[in-house]
Amino acid sequence: MLGKLIKYDLKALCRYVLPLFAVLIGSSIALRICLEIFGFEGAGNNVFVSIIVFVVAFVYVISLLGCGFAVYIIISINYYKSLMSDRGYFYLTLPVTHDMHLVSKLLSGALVIVLAAVAFILSFLPLFVGNIALPDILKFVGDIWDLIRTYLLDKNGVLIIILTVLVALFGTQIVIYFCITVGQLIPRHRILGAFLALIGHTILSRTIAAIFTATGFKSLGNLYTIDIMAATFSDIILATISYYLIIYAIEYVVTRLVLKYKLNIE
Repeated sequence: MLGKLIKYDLKALCRYVLPLFAVLIGSSIALRICLEIFGFEGAGNNVFVSIIVFVVAFVYVISLLGCGFAVYIIISINYYKSLMSDRGYFYLTLPVTHDMHLVSKLLSGALVIVLAAVAFILSFLPLFVGNIALPDILKFVGDIWDLIRTYLLDKNGVLIIILTVLVALFGTQIVIYFCITVGQLIPRHRILGAFLALIGHTILSRTIAAIFTATGFKSLGNLYTIDIMAATFSDIILATISYYLIIYAIEYVVTRLVLKYKLNIE
């Protein structure tokens, strides 16, 4: 049954995100074609050509930003419509638990986020293929990775990467579901309730992050060697991510309890 729920959620999500990805890749290809035909100098000398290139570039940039923001908006709308609106009747008459509903949406949302990341990366290929050699790109990525590994992932690097991926795929989704669900407890001000829940989460999470960052840097003292700084950065990142995961776990439990006992979703 979980597989069927994921199928329904993916179908609902892909109905909107796949056209977004198609526009992103298509506008990237169109921008490369415009630059190949007209070039930068030609686009600047002709007003009509400049308008065309500007419009294509604008669509590409908006689509690029959409992969980061619109995807989460679509995930939010799908969650609300699935469980809080009239469409929820179909979902909620299925013989599944509240946990299965939440897990289904988390997994389908994570897959869409991964697809968004892939589309984001692929959109750069039409612009840079032929202009920048692949070895140069790989060298640049390798240099960046060496810096991160040296200064931020000196200790517990693998664990930090795993936890970061979990936060990226599921953390934001849990916050969204938590805020929307808690907001339903104020029937006449549901949007306001969701907004207040988001403010509460933001204040709590930022406070915890600030505390661990300040505590970590304070422990450095006057010893600013590279090894000590790298180890301290690793400890700060691991501690912060771990406590974020604790917050997300608490919010998941609260979301599940509100769905089951307060909203009477059966």
